[in-house]
Amino acid sequence: MKRVHPRPVLLPLAVLLFLGTPASSMDRPIAGDKLVIERTRAGREVLLFVSTDPRVAFPAVGGADDPAVGRPGGALVEVFARNGATGASFVVPRGSSRRSGWTANACLYRFTNWDAPSGSSPVRTFLLKKSRGLLVVARRTGLALTGPVGAVGIRVTTGTLRSCALFSGSAVVHDQAGFFMGRRAAASALRDCSDASLRGPAAPTSTTTTSSTTSTSTTVTVTTSTTTTTVPAGFTVGNDVEFPDPALQSAGFLLGSPLEVADDATLTHLAVIAKSDGVHVVLGLYADAGGGPGALVAATAPTPVAVGRMEIPVTPTPLAAGTYWIMGLYDGDAAVGADDSDPTAMVVYAPAVFGPLPDPFPAAAAYSGQEFNYYIRLQ
Repeated sequence: MKRVHPRPVLLPLAVLLFLGTPASSMDRPIAGDKLVIERTRAGREVLLFVSTDPRVAFPAVGGADDPAVGRPGGALVEVFARNGATGASFVVPRGSSRRSGWTANACLYRFTNWDAPSGSSPVRTFLLKKSRGLLVVARRTGLALTGPVGAVGIRVTTGTLRSCALFSGSAVVHDQAGFFMGRRAAASALRDCSDASLRGPAAPTSTTTTSSTTSTSTTVTVTTSTTTTTVPAGFTVGNDVEFPDPALQSAGFLLGSPLEVADDATLTHLAVIAKSDGVHVVLGLYADAGGGPGALVAATAPTPVAVGRMEIPVTPTPLAAGTYWIMGLYDGDAAVGADDSDPTAMVVYAPAVFGPLPDPFPAAAAYSGQEFNYYIRLQ
């Protein structure tokens, strides 16, 4: 969760090792479960790709395509943006050191770089399982993300083997400056893993315009519904005005921020403004304990996430004036409204299994500089 500042990708010699891959390389278009690419204005970058397609190319252990010991070895992760971008290349080098390297057996290749985006590679985790799929987590995007990109292709090369996926059309869930999310990309979207197939023709301007119009209309609709029909009487505390930017909320982490209740009141709802759907959320409110979350005060039931404003009822609970912590836990990667303009804003997080929230809050880590669209409704 720590913040990093983008640096230029300077790996030309390593990339050149892969330029000799012959035209007859074995291409495997695969289905993509998820692709998230995020670049915040504060400099935090994340790239996450997940495929559970059993057709992903798996090199023979000890062979020429083996990324851990083969020649030239290593893996190459390439990202192709459809609209106005040249793409990005991340090398995952062969060999091992104290802080990074490969482990392998007949069914699995795993690379970890604890220092990413520094160290041997911007890639933090590369996990390839035979007949099970592929996971790539990088701490750089390589893309400027100054606006919608239309579609994104990703290609992973080990020796002569190439696996690739394309997130376009209905597989694009969210596409705006600083944030792209795709889900359920079909293998049939690609005929091969060539640059031309992965980048494709530029999307027409009307597509981008329609996307922007839809986003605006959704915001207006949610606001109207909230103020006239779905919001009960009372008042809110927290970030109830939608931030324009999204932020990734990773599955398996309970994460949130403090808020101040000025007067005694009764808690009726916990709320979030979501930028994506397709997962479930549990929201919780914790009492303050020495500057961090302590005892659990209230929690929602697991709830399907819908884009827009979600005010989820809880059992009415008296709250004394003071500091509280509102936290969110998701069963898949999600996006919520976020703002990076206040360097003092505090975020606390801890690993957690999706389900009933822990009480009290477990041992936590923290960082500063980010706020989320979490808030509470009181009476």
